[in-house]
Amino acid sequence: MSTAVKKERPVGNALILCAITLVAGLLLSFVNQLTIEPIAAAQLKAKAEAYTDVFPNAASFEAVEGSEDLLTHSSEWAEGAGYAGGYVSDVMRAVDGSGGTLGYVFSADSKNGYGGNITVALGIDTSLTITGFKPLAHSETPGFGARCEEDTYRAQFPGKTSADELDGISGATFTTNAIRQAVGAALTVADELMNAEGGV
Repeated sequence: MSTAVKKERPVGNALILCAITLVAGLLLSFVNQLTIEPIAAAQLKAKAEAYTDVFPNAASFEAVEGSEDLLTHSSEWAEGAGYAGGYVSDVMRAVDGSGGTLGYVFSADSKNGYGGNITVALGIDTSLTITGFKPLAHSETPGFGARCEEDTYRAQFPGKTSADELDGISGATFTTNAIRQAVGAALTVADELMNAEGGV
């Protein structure tokens, strides 16, 4: 009595795996395309709300001419001012009802948070004084670095003129230093901007 040995078909199995991978990849791409615009819109809305929050006296916000150059050099300027790791990723002009410049709002970042990158919104007026602060994005630890979102921590920012004046978050040295780097970068870029525009 002969026993038939069933031979495996590796080529057929490989084709099936390729087909499954292709279909999964196409589905992921489709889902990504569906969600990318709503996510971007939500992020833009959150940033606009944060800018209003950190510069409440502004009637509106306008683009800053030549801001690309500022953003390109922001990390270099921040490092030169002693805030290595900090940089600015966005800047807008805060204006009053007649279009006069009140100051600027920034999205400022630091790569050195405990959980990675930290992005904050910061308002700075024409006297280089902070008008407000709000975290935009971070991955800091709840109960420690994530306390940067608390009103009691945020309340210290208005009126400050230097990142070195800021109180730390107890038990969150990395977060504290990262926020100081981001704030220092924004203040440095604000100073460069004010000088470039002749003190506004």
